[in-house]
Amino acid sequence: MKASKEREIVSALQFLIYILFCLFALSVIFWISRSIYNAWFYNDAPITATVIGSVIIPLFILFIILVSRVFWTLVREGSTGLYDEEVGRTQ
Repeated sequence: MKASKEREIVSALQFLIYILFCLFALSVIFWISRSIYNAWFYNDAPITATVIGSVIIPLFILFIILVSRVFWTLVREGSTGLYDEEVGRTQ
């Protein structure tokens, strides 16, 4: 019973960290997009902002995809019961 409760707490914390990371990455994407818009609107180095944004935005999208895949793999493997809690390794 105690191990089940601990597992629920760990799962909730992992999910919270995942949500916070996605929120951070989406905020960076929004911030860069807004910077590109402002640079073009005020004619303040629009090419530089576009080039920087064209590198950073796909990078953060890639980060979101990679973290999502790792997170959901951990969730899937944890729910199948392949992890032996007494020994601490997979069977």
